[in-house]
Amino acid sequence: MQKLIQFLVILGVVLLSNYSTIALPVKSNSSDFIRVNPDNPYRFVDTRGKPFYPIGIGDCVGVDGSSVLANWGFDGRPSQLAGPHGDRTDIDTYLSAYRDAGFNLFRWSIGNCSFNLDSEYSWSQGDLLVSKLNQYGFRIQLVFFNNNVDTSANGLAYVRRVIDRYGSSVDIWEVSNESTASDSDLTLVANYIKANDPNRHPVTTSFVYSNSPQVRDIAALDITSPHFYTSASQFDVDRETYDNIINWKSFGKPVIIGEYGNVVVNWDATSDLRNRLATWSAFFAEGSIIFWNSSFIMNYSNPNSVSNAYLGVTTRGYIRVLTDFTGQVPADARIANISVSNPNLVRASALSSSRTYFAYLHAFTNHTSATSDITVTVDLRRAGTLTWIEPATGRVILTDRVPAGRQILRVPPFLIDVALKVER
Repeated sequence: MQKLIQFLVILGVVLLSNYSTIALPVKSNSSDFIRVNPDNPYRFVDTRGKPFYPIGIGDCVGVDGSSVLANWGFDGRPSQLAGPHGDRTDIDTYLSAYRDAGFNLFRWSIGNCSFNLDSEYSWSQGDLLVSKLNQYGFRIQLVFFNNNVDTSANGLAYVRRVIDRYGSSVDIWEVSNESTASDSDLTLVANYIKANDPNRHPVTTSFVYSNSPQVRDIAALDITSPHFYTSASQFDVDRETYDNIINWKSFGKPVIIGEYGNVVVNWDATSDLRNRLATWSAFFAEGSIIFWNSSFIMNYSNPNSVSNAYLGVTTRGYIRVLTDFTGQVPADARIANISVSNPNLVRASALSSSRTYFAYLHAFTNHTSATSDITVTVDLRRAGTLTWIEPATGRVILTDRVPAGRQILRVPPFLIDVALKVER
């Protein structure tokens, strides 16, 4: 995928030279890494067993040679107001805004609209980036190569140096972005990473999103990480997202969509809504999304390819509501049965744990007036308090008590979508 790349991957003599290990600022708890949930192969937990539900961003980093501390595209205005380079801010403003919205994972795709680690200066810039991401509480998915892999002695020395330098600060390794490498070369590098990483971070890779199939099952990889750019409407994007993730889960591994965004233009009048519908649907399919963030300008267009995503104030507000909701979902929640009284008007998905039940509904034919007279049939393991929530705002619509067992619940009138939680 073409993304304004300013640097070439250079793996030269510096990778073979001696270097001293540099002590970098690391997480406040450097042993707190995420792992695949041993009780659910599609979810993650941290070292304490607490669930971790990724919602991430990736972005261009230092492509013009500037410091990683500056020049981050943020809340851009339309090009006629912001100019061709859009609106920019410093890294602290950028990361604090996305952290406060609930984003918790940053994908650093080296060489892919990002500087390469090909000089001591670039390594120092990598140190600054990683330190800032750790400071703001982001977990990191670090990508070693762009499009291909280097299995030579030089290439493996580079991989080892990245592991030694950043292994205590990242959570996920990605072998290659949108790789064209063979399965055998990807396996070689993935196994090399695992053999040299004392922290045993999970390993993934991504393939060219326009190829078919978009993903391949390689035994050495622990996560399935497709790229997904869509032109689906606000009436279909939830179904498309949910069905794709269910399909990609067929390998029995967690699914993190490593790049998510739009075709043609990064923002239009329905983009924020579509982001909301896609992220809620992904969560209920037991998958995760990393947006390719292009918020430097509001109407960035690439008619012949993809245009990524604009994550402004509205989408950030939606993500905040989502992450407040997912923060209440325990690690043992799994996909559950739910049926809706009128499936021609409303789609529904659900999760259930030993103590709680959650559901998400989308009125996929009507976004202009409230949908009413809908019921859902659910199986509740425990009696509890049900709460209906508006995903657009987090507003509580209705609360009530409900007994255990099979129940037919009347859904309160709602506009576009609604979420349910039942807890003791």
